[in-house]
Formats: sequence, C-alpha cells, structure tokens
Amino acid sequence: LHKSMLRNFACAPSQKQGPGADRATLEDNVIGPNGDHRPGTIWADGITIHDSRNAVVRRNLFVDNTDVQLILGGCRNCRIENNRFIHRGSFTGASFAALMLHSWPSTSGDFTGTIVRNNRIDCSPARRCGYGIMLGAAPWYAGRMSGGQISGNDVTNAMIRINIGGLSGPVQGH
Repeated sequence: LHKSMLRNFACAPSQKQGPGADRATLEDNVIGPNGDHRPGTIWADGITIHDSRNAVVRRNLFVDNTDVQLILGGCRNCRIENNRFIHRGSFTGASFAALMLHSWPSTSGDFTGTIVRNNRIDCSPARRCGYGIMLGAAPWYAGRMSGGQISGNDVTNAMIRINIGGLSGPVQGH
C-alpha cells in the first residue's frame, strides 16, 4: 500500500494483514480517522498485522484510530520506522494505544530481527492514548511477545508512555 488514504472504517481495521502476508509494504499513507471511541459505538484499529515477516511500515501518518493505531501480533525481520501517530484531542478519536507489539492466541508474538525506531507519537495535550507504546499481550492474554529492537521513538502526551506487560523473552530497547 503506497500513498493511499484509509479512513472512516468502523469495527475493523482499515487495513488487515493476515497470517502469511510476508513482505507487506505500507509507506507514505494516511490512516485514519477510523472508528468512534464514544460508549456504545464501534472502535477500529488503523492497521492490524497478525503475523508477518519482512514487512515494512514506514513514513505513514496515523490519525485518531480508536482501538490501536498500529498493532502487530508477530513480525520477524520487520521495519516499523519514521511513522507519525497523532490524536487531535477529541474523545471520539481516543485510543487504547498508539503502537502495540503483542500476540493474539493465534499469532507468534515473535519480533526477532524487527526494528521499531524513529516513530513520533503525540496523544494530544488532552492525553487521548492510554499507552504510547504497548509491549506484550497483557491485559488480554498470557504473553508470548519477544524479540525486536525498540529505539529512538518519541512519545508525548500519553497517559503511559511505554508499558511492558507479559513478555516471554528478551526485547532490546535504548
């Protein structure tokens, strides 16, 4: 996916990469707003990648995706870099997390060789993300997330900048 706009999706991610979607490339896109965070309405991820290898998510703008802006359940040798995640301040565009690496019961949680770097996350002065970066499957599942290098990311205005919950192996950060 290149130079596209994905917006106004409800109850599902605007783009979902299922198992075996290896070498997916998402560059220079605008993703969002998607979903509505008000009670009784439907939340939506921006991009969901279940389990992949060699995927590239680079230079995208994620705006007001209401569940998780970008969520991955496993991604070996992937590059998640130079993306911007923003919330404009309205409660309807709030999210659980901006960027999340974890595992579902059906995914590996394996991020060996993956680099997550130089991403900018701004949850707005109204603090419209619970977590800037969430690592691990908690609070939903027993964790299997491991691997990866996370560095040089800038998180502002999140309720919690980075949360690590339920890892099953080493993750390198600096």
